[in-house]
Amino acid sequence: MLDRTTPEGRVAYSRYMSMRMRRPDTRAKCAAGRIGKQHTAEANQKNREWHVGRHLSPEQRAKIGAAGRGRKQTASSVAKRAAANRGRKRSVESRNRMSLSQIRAIQDGRAHPEHNGTRGYYYSEKNRCELRYRSLLERRWYQRLEQLTIVTSYRPEPVAIAYDWNGSVHHYLPDLWVEYSDGEMELIEVRPEKSRADARSEAKFRAAQQWCANHADAPSFRLVGYAELCKEAS
Repeated sequence: MLDRTTPEGRVAYSRYMSMRMRRPDTRAKCAAGRIGKQHTAEANQKNREWHVGRHLSPEQRAKIGAAGRGRKQTASSVAKRAAANRGRKRSVESRNRMSLSQIRAIQDGRAHPEHNGTRGYYYSEKNRCELRYRSLLERRWYQRLEQLTIVTSYRPEPVAIAYDWNGSVHHYLPDLWVEYSDGEMELIEVRPEKSRADARSEAKFRAAQQWCANHADAPSFRLVGYAELCKEAS
């Protein structure tokens, strides 16, 4: 009989239980025993407090990802999770981490779909690489920048600019960073005229202008659309 009052006994008991849990029949029995059972409010609170400040190692994340790869959630589990999350609000730090994670995925090309007509990739002769675009207007501006001899290079979605919206921090990706042969630079947002007047877009543009003003080596900020494209072509 193991003595769990001593450190050595607790370690031995933990190893014994770990070996038992590896057996398929033991895992099935434990799973069946948990069906229909719920933790008490005190147990849930204790579990949340235990996880505060703890982070999974890259090896643990890889192991969890490999275990869940190819598995599909049942409709009941999806509905149960949605019901549990309904009405819950994430912390400011959590929302900020999610926003930055999405920004990095966009900049790395992991969150961008393949060509589907309005989104895709355009090969730039000036940059000697493929550049992603997320609207046909952006692609037309790429073509125009290729034609302008004064433009030496340009790149899409170069910086992430933080802005406040409804009391939360979000991040805005201007469409283009353009460099000219005379040394001037521009941060450009490609946006149709009809899509500029909403309050959130205006908050993004103000943040971009403030970001340019706060950085000595930053470019100027400019909005362009169909009207500006026609002027550039004329």
